[in-house]
Amino acid sequence: MAASDYTVSGENRERAQIVVSLCYSSTATSASTGFYFTQGNFLCHQATFQDAGKGA
Repeated sequence: MAASDYTVSGENRERAQIVVSLCYSSTATSASTGFYFTQGNFLCHQATFQDAGKGA
């Protein structure tokens, strides 16, 4: 994972936009990520995917 860009905005700097790149091995079939922000909320995401060459 690499954080490539972030922007903080809002009158009280209460909003953040974070751009990250997640890279997985070619054999991976799922990904789980979690982010925690100091004095803020957390974000979790689970994704499953398949190789485009294998069909749906």
